[in-house]
Amino acid sequence: MPTDPLVQFSTSGGYTGEGTFTTPVIQQPGGVTFGLASAFGTHSSRASITGVAPGGSASASTSSDLRTGALKLSGSVNSDELNPAIANGFYAIANLADLLTILVPKALDHPTIIFNLDVDGVIGGSGVAGGSPGIVQAGLLMTSLDGTISYRGSPDFQANALGSYADTLSIAIASLQGAEDLGDAWLLSVQLDASLFAIGDPNYSFDFSNTAQLRFELSDGITFTSGSGVLLAGPQVSAVPEPSTALLAFLAFGVFLAGGTSWRKAGVPPVL
Repeated sequence: MPTDPLVQFSTSGGYTGEGTFTTPVIQQPGGVTFGLASAFGTHSSRASITGVAPGGSASASTSSDLRTGALKLSGSVNSDELNPAIANGFYAIANLADLLTILVPKALDHPTIIFNLDVDGVIGGSGVAGGSPGIVQAGLLMTSLDGTISYRGSPDFQANALGSYADTLSIAIASLQGAEDLGDAWLLSVQLDASLFAIGDPNYSFDFSNTAQLRFELSDGITFTSGSGVLLAGPQVSAVPEPSTALLAFLAFGVFLAGGTSWRKAGVPPVL
């Protein structure tokens, strides 16, 4: 278990921060096992928790990793009592977020900037006849640092029945509004948030550990840096790697320090 004094646990054992732990929690009937893993400014976060109550148990495991852009979760509930108000359940969340500075050369004609979150998983088990196993949802959100643009991933992802699921949430940047004019390129600064969560009911299992995978589609010549410095720098990544030029690193540092400060622009950003 982590020993950092700043580490915080929920009453049911959820852990937020960098590190990992596994521990059992004794619960009253009707309790919910809660696991949380968030990565923002840290490279990764993991949590695994098991709740035990008379007649059953519930478990949840989550992880998030900026290096690979992966969100994972799984959970299951085993109970002799099928009444959701009495039996245990689980609640699991995985989040990741990072700041991006995207350099778009003006020489590119109709540049492509697309953020994707590939989600797949399986819901299985057998609970109350005609009942719902719970729900899994995924989300992708991009916002500019100056607040002028905001996009949500489409389509919405929601799984609330037995079966296998696979879908891709996408955000296609249609405008460089809010970008800084560097003369021969545009510099767009945004925050990207991805999330995956599930709520499970008695005698169902959720396996979305294969994973929710973040990936980018960028035209040749477009590069990005991240606030963490490691986003999508790990294996199995199809994104354009982060450049190491001192100029772009300096520009990214200045943008992140400025936060929502408005920039004076010498030109008007195009609609893509």
